[in-house]
Amino acid sequence: MVERAERLGFDVRFARWRLAALPENPTGFVVSRLLETSPEGADLIIAKSLGCRAAAHAARMQTPAVWMTPVLTDPEVAAGIADNPAPQLVVAGSRDPMHDSTAAAGLGCAVLELSGLDHALSATGDFVVPDAILEQIAGATDDFLRRLP
Repeated sequence: MVERAERLGFDVRFARWRLAALPENPTGFVVSRLLETSPEGADLIIAKSLGCRAAAHAARMQTPAVWMTPVLTDPEVAAGIADNPAPQLVVAGSRDPMHDSTAAAGLGCAVLELSGLDHALSATGDFVVPDAILEQIAGATDDFLRRLP
């Protein structure tokens, strides 16, 4: 995904972290990392799992986003995505316990729901994502990015 975004002219910056436990204020933690990385704002946000806590921030900034395995069982994350008027893509596995197909259908954005995959986008529970799945995600992301203004 990063290479595709760069090829399309996006300046890619990474907000990374390693955590022993979930921060007390996960949304504040994620948004502060995002602002440290891009204090002037972002033209696009691509986030996975905990990083999807930036959804409400993206909505306030009207920033397009690709949300990989967002925790749609958390009303704050789902509302942040639903409130964003900018184009968005949600990618999730149908067997992810943190995914909610009904909530995803009501978000008003593109959704790629991958049958039989868990939160790690794996069908085997070993965090290995098959090449065919990676290609499917990359293709959907590439199509999404190409349609952005």
